[in-house]
Amino acid sequence: MDNKSEHKHTILIIKNKDKYLQYFDERWNSYLFLNTKVQGSVNEKELIKFIEERFNIKDVTVEYKFDKVHSKYSPTANKEKTYHHYFYLVKANIPEEDFTMDNINYKWLSMNYLETDKKIQEMKPKDWDYDFCNYLYNEIENNKIFITNLGKCTQIDARPLSDEVLKRANYKLSFSKMTFPHQLFKLILLEQVYRAYRINNGEPYH
Repeated sequence: MDNKSEHKHTILIIKNKDKYLQYFDERWNSYLFLNTKVQGSVNEKELIKFIEERFNIKDVTVEYKFDKVHSKYSPTANKEKTYHHYFYLVKANIPEEDFTMDNINYKWLSMNYLETDKKIQEMKPKDWDYDFCNYLYNEIENNKIFITNLGKCTQIDARPLSDEVLKRANYKLSFSKMTFPHQLFKLILLEQVYRAYRINNGEPYH
C-alpha cells in the first residue's frame, strides 16, 4: 500500500488515574481524545511543542505505545480511505479538574463512560460503516443466504419476536430509535446489501 494515501493522526492519551482527558470538538459535537494530523513521519519534538503551547505548560514527555491502520469508506469523498493512527501516552502537568482554555472545554472521562455514553457512540457509529458492509458481504458470499426478521417493535398492535428467538440471532442490528413501516426497512436493508457489494468492489454506491 502506498503510504502517501494514508491519513495519519496521532492520538494523545493523557491519563489521570482511571480517567482520560477529552476535549469538546464542535465539528463532531462530541468529546474526543486530543489528536494531531501527521505529515510524513511523527516528529515527537513537534508533538511535545504542540502540547506545551496548547496548555501553556513545560516538561511534557510523550511515549509511543502502538499504531493501528484501518480502512473506512468516506461518503463525502465517495471512496475508501486508509487511516493510520499513532497512539502516544503523554505525561504532563495538566489540571486534574475539568477546565476551559482558549474557549475549548476539557473533561476527564472514564473509559467506561466513553464506551457507554450514547451521545459519543452515536457520534462514532460502528454499525453502518465499511466494516459492517464487509461483514454483510462476507456473510452473503459464504452462506449464500441471509435471513432477517424485524423483531422488536414499539407499536401497540405489533407482534414482536420473543426474547428466546432473539437470543438465537447470529447478529442483531438497530436501524433506528424511531418507528417506521416494516416494508420500508426491508428496502433499507436491501440498499445496505447493495452498498456492501459496491464498496467491496471498489465502486461508488450513490
